[in-house]
Amino acid sequence: MKIIDVNLGEIKIVKGNGLLRALSLGSCIAIVFYDAKNKLGGLAHVMLPGKSPKHRLIKRKRYAINAIDALLKRIINSGANEADIKVSIVGGGNVLKIKNDDICRGNICSVIGYLKENNLEIVGSSVGGFQRRSVSVNVENGDIVYTLGNSAQKIIKKNNLQRWIGE
Repeated sequence: MKIIDVNLGEIKIVKGNGLLRALSLGSCIAIVFYDAKNKLGGLAHVMLPGKSPKHRLIKRKRYAINAIDALLKRIINSGANEADIKVSIVGGGNVLKIKNDDICRGNICSVIGYLKENNLEIVGSSVGGFQRRSVSVNVENGDIVYTLGNSAQKIIKKNNLQRWIGE
């Protein structure tokens, strides 16, 4: 199986047999799109909340809104059906334990809010807290797993995101 790492500010798409992964997520968020019917997976590694400024030198895919728009466009152009795309998010941990950390909260709220605005349902998540995370998606079978700190891999499950929505 081909393993594809998705680094900061990158978006990668895989069809069929492949594993997408984002390692060592602190305040960053990995956004996973998966279309089981078409065996298509996509992953964006987001660093900052909101939308990028219009400055031409800025790497726009580091921003939540730009990355989500680009990921959606790329996965649909690769053959996914928007109605069949399921979303999982992982990251947004305050690993430096900074008081009043606006980046982590901003990343989480920005991603969740924009996905909700675009009617993209989050089916699984592991966000917040104080530990780093990693995530991977096996595009062939749809397994999405994550680690929390030094823990063993866990299958992603639907979490209660209510506390993040609307903040």
